[in-house]
Amino acid sequence: MPAYRVDINHIVTAEEVEQMMSKSQYPMHRAMIAALYLSGGRVSEVCGLRLSSFNIGEELVTVTMETKKLGKTNEFIIRTRKLEFTKDAPFLADVLEYLAALTEHGSTPEQRIFPVTVRTIGKTVERLSERRFCPMNFRHSRMTKLANEGVSLGELMGWKGAKDARSVSPYLAGKPIGRRLKIT
Repeated sequence: MPAYRVDINHIVTAEEVEQMMSKSQYPMHRAMIAALYLSGGRVSEVCGLRLSSFNIGEELVTVTMETKKLGKTNEFIIRTRKLEFTKDAPFLADVLEYLAALTEHGSTPEQRIFPVTVRTIGKTVERLSERRFCPMNFRHSRMTKLANEGVSLGELMGWKGAKDARSVSPYLAGKPIGRRLKIT
């Protein structure tokens, strides 16, 4: 786990997201903040979203998130997961409006919708947040909120893109584990 300069246990609220979005003068930054909050995705997953990652239906929007990890034998493992949102999901309209503008300006389906680096996303979040939190707070917040809403272990693992329950177990009690105890 990387070291963070901020408190990663801070739960991002909808009000904080609204404040961040209102501070931003760029539609891309507003859509980026909304995508982080809605998906709870890793920063690299949000950074890698493409127009083709979105399937917009009449009532549902399906987003395909792609994770690339380095395996034990140094080969890349690519995993995908699909997240479904109803069209009335908070802040989804901001993302859809941004996608419509990209399409209108001739973006191709395989172009990344946020053509920035992971570091740029982190700096943008830090600059726009009053409490100085990082992009990981969005992921942590989404998992905590889902666990508090009582979603099943399987659903929580699906949202997080986890292979086993160990990485989602801190959220099951509704509170993350602050430190690990050594039991002898």
